[in-house]
Amino acid sequence: MRPARRGVLGVALALCLLGPGSQAAPCPPDDPSVGRFGLCFDDLASGSATSAATFPHVDVLDALVLSEGDAAFLLGFDTSSWAADGDQGILNALLPAVDLLFDVPIREFHVDVVGLPGLTGSAVPVVLQAFHGATLVQTVLSDVGLVLPEGTHQDDLVFAGLLADHVRIFAAAAPCLADDCEVGRTSGFFADRVEFWIPEPGGALLLSSSAVALAFLAGRRAAPRS
Repeated sequence: MRPARRGVLGVALALCLLGPGSQAAPCPPDDPSVGRFGLCFDDLASGSATSAATFPHVDVLDALVLSEGDAAFLLGFDTSSWAADGDQGILNALLPAVDLLFDVPIREFHVDVVGLPGLTGSAVPVVLQAFHGATLVQTVLSDVGLVLPEGTHQDDLVFAGLLADHVRIFAAAAPCLADDCEVGRTSGFFADRVEFWIPEPGGALLLSSSAVALAFLAGRRAAPRS
């Protein structure tokens, strides 16, 4: 039988009692020469909010930094393999969706996610949505076929091919397809190994033109017929 999960309201008190997580391996360095940057959650205190941290080129809103040990205590799962890099990742324990807002448009985004079972106990996808301005340019779903006996599943979500300045990640409310996923509950996924790439100036122009064309076509489809 799976251990009972603890409510989100007790997160702050529980983490104060637990103290810091174990020492993590160093995070891989950024490589600005190829436009690659990563988010290192192992440099932050377990139990802290990502909105208070400083990352290169991005603000990460509404996520809670957790070590694997603290995540196991709070959620009641075996989390020993959840963190793809080091010992810590983020949990959507503060709001259902985690939003990443970039100050420079990105051309590619990778994140490793662990999806928790939904309220009914069935597997629900973790959803990545990439936006260019107000236009949704790509939606990626985790593979719920990778589900483990305890109901969790782990997958790598990748956005690539168009420019985006906003990425949203959430656990779906129920099994869904890419165009009909609704935002589910808090504490629905754990994420780590976040990497993104900024394009070369010439590549940025090409990708931006593609995003504009996509937005134009989306507007044509949405326009009412006379």
